[in-house]
Amino acid sequence: MRFEENQARWLSDRHKAGVAHLSDALRGKNPPGGVDLLLTGFRSFTQDYSGRPQVNPTSLIMTGATGSNETKSGNWLPDVGWGRLGQLRVVTITANTDHNSPELFVEACRIIRPRMFIATGLGGSTLLETGATNFIRTTRPVYDQVGMRMDVPGPVSSTLSDDLPEGATLSLPWGKALPRIKSLVEARWQDAGCPLGVVSVAQTARTENDYICNATAWALAQMPAPPELAGFVHFAPMRLPREGYEAFALMLLTDIARANNP
Repeated sequence: MRFEENQARWLSDRHKAGVAHLSDALRGKNPPGGVDLLLTGFRSFTQDYSGRPQVNPTSLIMTGATGSNETKSGNWLPDVGWGRLGQLRVVTITANTDHNSPELFVEACRIIRPRMFIATGLGGSTLLETGATNFIRTTRPVYDQVGMRMDVPGPVSSTLSDDLPEGATLSLPWGKALPRIKSLVEARWQDAGCPLGVVSVAQTARTENDYICNATAWALAQMPAPPELAGFVHFAPMRLPREGYEAFALMLLTDIARANNP
C-alpha cells in the first residue's frame, strides 16, 4: 500500500472514531432551549527545551467555561463539557492539535446546532480572525493528548480544499454582529496591561496563519449552514503571573456572543 493510502486510512479511521465519540457524548444532552454557544479549543502542542509539554491556554479556557461539567476522554478523543457563561448555555470541545480536529469541531456543531460557534487557538496575540486561507504547512508536527509530538505523516497536499487554488481565501461567517464586535473590541479591549494584551480584529485572512488553527477556520468557513455567528479567536500566550487570564478570556468571549444580540 502506498504511503498516501496508509495516511488516508489512518486519518479516516481516526475521524470515524471521533465522530462516533461526539455522537455518543452530545446526542440527546442539549439543555432546554438548546445550546447558545459552542466553544472549541486545543490541548497542548508546544514544548520547552526540556521536552515537557506546556499547557495550551485554550484548554484552560474551555475548562473555565464548564468547570466540573467537563468529561475528560482520557485518550486522544475530544473532551466535552457543558456550562453557562452568564445566561449563555455553552458546550465546549477540547481536542488534540492534529489534522482530525477541525472536522470534529464542525461535526460537533452539526450535532448540537448552536446559535453561535467560536473556535479558539493559541497565537502570538489576541486576535479575531475574519478569514481563512486554503493552505496548511505540511511539515509542521502534530501532538497527542498530553502534548507529545506524534510520529505520523502530515497532509499529502498543502491545500485544504482541492477544488480551490492554493492561497484562496474565504471569509468567516461572523454574521451581522461583526461591526458591533469590532466597535466593542475598540472600546473595551485596548488595555496593554490586560492578561490578554491588546485585542484586535484581523482585516483579512493572514498568510502566516498556516497551521491547525487555519484549518479549523477554513472548515468553519466552508460549513454549508453555519450558525448565525461563527468565527475564530486566537488568544495570546499566558504571561506570568497568569492570574486572571482565563477570566478575561471568558469575558471577551461573552462580549463577542452578546454583540450578536445587543
